Amino acid sequence: MVKATWSQADLVLSKNRTYTVSYSTDGHQVYPIERKNMLFERLSPCGKFLAIARETTIGLEDKKRGYAFDIWTENRLKDTIIATCELHGPIYTDSFFGCFNWSSDSKKIVYCAEKKQTKFKSLWWPKIDLAGVKTERQDKEDFLSRKSKFHFKEDWGELYDKKAFARLFVVDIERGCIEEVEGIPEDLCSGDASWTSDNSGLVFTGVPLDASSKRLGLLYCYNRRHGLYFFSHSTEQHPSSTLSVKNLTPDIFASRSGRFNPSYERLAFLFVKECVSHNTAHCLGVLDWRSKEILIVLDTVYTAPYPESFPGLYVTSLPQRCWVQLSKQKEAILLTSQWRSLSAALLVELNTSTVWRCTTNAASISSLRAFDAVGNFLLLSSSTPSSPPGLVLLKVTDNSKDERLTFDSKALTDLEQLDIKWGIYPVSLPHSPKETFEIIVTSPKGKCGPFPLIICPHGGPHSAYSAAFDERNAFLNNLGYIVCYVNYRGSTGFGLHFLNSLVGEYGRLDVEDVQAAREYCCANFDVDRKKVAIIGGSHGGWLGAHCISRYPQCYQACVLHNPVTNLVGQVATSDIPDWAYAAVGLPYRTCPSAEEISLLYKNSPVANDLSCVTTPTLFTLGGKDRRVPPSQGLQLYYALLARSVPVKTFWYPEDSHPIDSVDAHYDSLVQIALWLDKYLFQEH
Repeated sequence: MVKATWSQADLVLSKNRTYTVSYSTDGHQVYPIERKNMLFERLSPCGKFLAIARETTIGLEDKKRGYAFDIWTENRLKDTIIATCELHGPIYTDSFFGCFNWSSDSKKIVYCAEKKQTKFKSLWWPKIDLAGVKTERQDKEDFLSRKSKFHFKEDWGELYDKKAFARLFVVDIERGCIEEVEGIPEDLCSGDASWTSDNSGLVFTGVPLDASSKRLGLLYCYNRRHGLYFFSHSTEQHPSSTLSVKNLTPDIFASRSGRFNPSYERLAFLFVKECVSHNTAHCLGVLDWRSKEILIVLDTVYTAPYPESFPGLYVTSLPQRCWVQLSKQKEAILLTSQWRSLSAALLVELNTSTVWRCTTNAASISSLRAFDAVGNFLLLSSSTPSSPPGLVLLKVTDNSKDERLTFDSKALTDLEQLDIKWGIYPVSLPHSPKETFEIIVTSPKGKCGPFPLIICPHGGPHSAYSAAFDERNAFLNNLGYIVCYVNYRGSTGFGLHFLNSLVGEYGRLDVEDVQAAREYCCANFDVDRKKVAIIGGSHGGWLGAHCISRYPQCYQACVLHNPVTNLVGQVATSDIPDWAYAAVGLPYRTCPSAEEISLLYKNSPVANDLSCVTTPTLFTLGGKDRRVPPSQGLQLYYALLARSVPVKTFWYPEDSHPIDSVDAHYDSLVQIALWLDKYLFQEH
């Protein structure tokens, strides 16, 4: 039996609805069951308990925010254990800190939440005596000892609002209580924890804090120092109840995602070497738990000249259950990584460091994502631009005679096919025709051209588009557009040299590749070259802004989501100011010099000759964006408005960088469609 949690947008109620569906291998499916306010759901190792963590309100009158941990047996609710706001702040559910893991004896659960912050009252709050009566005057000593409630507090930036001190907490099922893990240093944020074999210790990801420097944003940034730590109540050196915290990877710049094998003898983890870009190639290591020796299973891959060449690891995190038993002597790690313009589910055989790419019985290629592994069974999702995600159960068999793995797959959900044609195409690099980058092109099936063309460069810039299902793409194809997704130089999944080639060259190499992608599509597809739009967000917005000012006759419409337009402003206001320095190849420092300011501005879209811009441009801005503050988009908006360029801005006050709330996301889709229709159809 497989249980999966899905999320679906409810446009009527303007919220995402979360529900679980159970599937059996014989094709039977249970109707969905909605899970309101659910954060985590985990079955205990013994199989007797199901734990569900959810948000709730506590109290009949004041209704304070809190969390409930429901412990279910097969036929009833065993217990509900409450964590109030007096214990801790919000629970972390992200892939970096978030966790919800049972101990092997099914008696405890560890999770990560924000440390409770002391609430300071006004300096002039009256002093109250023991009887609750206000004293006549506040003495000087009491006044000076008070801390201001307006003291500035740093956090982890975009999507981590008011999250600054991640701490570990343990739900004790037998005692029915929750306690913070005491003994971890205050200057070490802790999360993504797993229990050791005897349940007396925890292995966790720790991020050391440095009070002497600015705290930089964490989201999508793997160039922040972090490591794997071991916490234990008792050690060989201190057999009593003395606490101990040890860094397991002191010689590695950044390591995370520690995962024990079923026997607790080995610990797999991800790590990166000191890097020059925010996202970079990862390495896979295995730590022998007894000796604490580290084996590097997969190292950095610098070049991948052919589509079948392994390009290295570009991965967010390891699945909680990632160990696969291929045979008595062979173990492998299951993970998801970017492989050129596809998302790939990979098995890494540990003894030989062999990388196997998982395949399904489907006739065509698809993007695969790995979720879970039990024994030699793997749970994946499969999708293409023409097929929404579906669950696939994969059985892997080790054929030792042939020294290969075979995969037998069974679809647990119906894989719907839409009327969309798609393909992945190599495009020669400008000035270097023997080298290529890739584009993904989708188009309406069964319709006659020529079609208007939309160019979509991704954000990052060190990320990539995968040939997977995207509802915006399906929407645009259904409206009659050909859409080209550009994995320009600097994208992940093509080797580290390809990625790092863009560092210091933002606004040059990436812009050249985007323009080359436009020319390739105009020459090789049924496209009306007089009806071309460019849509980009974040760094994709940076590219869109550059393109409409450098190649104004090439684009008849433009849509920019939270675009970067001025690197000088990014240094002052972004949660990752070091990104702006990387754009021009400079090392990060808090305050740029006059020469550095000049270089930063010179490479920004707003420094182009904006008098040349004629392209009608739509801006969609998140009012709470901390990665690319909305002032970036507004500066270009007002500059184009002053030059009589047709512009319009939609402001989503409660959204941040992704603009992903249900109401804002679907409103922006409609506004994009109307804008493109006006300037690509009605104007011609």
